[in-house]
Amino acid sequence: MSSCRESANPIVHDPSFIIFNTLKDFLKLYRDNSRKIGKRGWIFLLLMLLSSLGGATAHLLFNLYLRELCWPDSLIGLAQFTAMGTGAALTLPSAYISFRIRPFYMLVGSLVAAGLGILLLVLSPSSVAIFLSATLTGVSSALSSASLSPFMLRLVGHGPAPFLFSAQWSVATLGGFLGNIAGGLLSEVGYRWAFAFGLSFQVVAILLAVSLRPPRVTETRKRATFLSGLRDAYKSMVKLGITQGFIGLGAGLFVPFINLYFKDRFDLPAGTIGLFYGVQSVFLFFSGLLAPYVVSRLGKVRTVILTQALSLPFNAALAFSWNLAISSVSFWIRGGLMNMAQPMMSNYAVESVRPEFRGTATALMSLFWMGCFSLSNLAAGFLMERWGFSLPILLGAGFYLVSTLLIWVWFGRRGDESPAVRAL
Repeated sequence: MSSCRESANPIVHDPSFIIFNTLKDFLKLYRDNSRKIGKRGWIFLLLMLLSSLGGATAHLLFNLYLRELCWPDSLIGLAQFTAMGTGAALTLPSAYISFRIRPFYMLVGSLVAAGLGILLLVLSPSSVAIFLSATLTGVSSALSSASLSPFMLRLVGHGPAPFLFSAQWSVATLGGFLGNIAGGLLSEVGYRWAFAFGLSFQVVAILLAVSLRPPRVTETRKRATFLSGLRDAYKSMVKLGITQGFIGLGAGLFVPFINLYFKDRFDLPAGTIGLFYGVQSVFLFFSGLLAPYVVSRLGKVRTVILTQALSLPFNAALAFSWNLAISSVSFWIRGGLMNMAQPMMSNYAVESVRPEFRGTATALMSLFWMGCFSLSNLAAGFLMERWGFSLPILLGAGFYLVSTLLIWVWFGRRGDESPAVRAL
């Protein structure tokens, strides 16, 4: 009997056998979840693809369009600040609105605001139209931060939610990649024609979103006031926000400057750097697709902890390496690992609070992230001028490590089943 078991062991532990079974499980998971999200889930993914494509086309060309209009750098920076500042300022009001209004209406409002912002760029090159467009972009960002994750969870329920969250992240990445390509090609025809191209996708996305209007059902929400209900949930939401704040601090120190890192350290031309970013989009896309399989084995919180921890050595490689192959591969892998973590953290957040506070939780996470990202952006220039790229990247990795440890201490020990989930 023992000899029979020993003869079977080499087959079971053969690498090709393990790979085959892992691939089979992976494909089965995707087949099952593809059915579970249903027609409405696929319509949602399609509208996110189209909206990301249209938005990326406009975003890519916005600064170049202003430069074409002979705007000075100070005004271009003010226009960018208007978009980000409006989004940050409206995040908390959006959190309050999400307590009163279904996420469906806020999501549609976000898409409409984004579409109107692009429409203004098509209609007029005036400074008033451009600053209104930037303001509407910020409005869209604030509404989306408070509605997107709650809407996805309500759309498909808790079971297939990790699949939908990851798939949404992947199709948004794909849409952004296609939008960047389309924007670059259409800029030769004319900026306003390129904006019109992006607007057409945004309009279709709005129509698809309207088709997802939920049925009118009587909700069993507790009639608590916003502030009294917030007192019960604020500890969990603040902890979630702090973990994302440290991610924002780390990312702001070096992620926006990776293009300068490759330019200054390796003297690469803009075309090659653009190619590197294109390859990174591929890594982001497939890492998002891989995330639900990892979650099915480890759970959401452990997946976040593992992927963020695994990204740290690649951050260190970026900081110390003067070898282009090592730096480029590290750039791609660290981006893919962090991309796997973020949608799972959003999924966990909306399951960790009562349904009426899901929008508040995601809005606060976004506010912590944006505020900390902006602060570290200010410090990054000072650090890079004096000590180069290595110190900001290492400090960024340090903030990632703090976030990972806090997630483990605060959420890792109790697992994925939050009190809110158990109550359902």
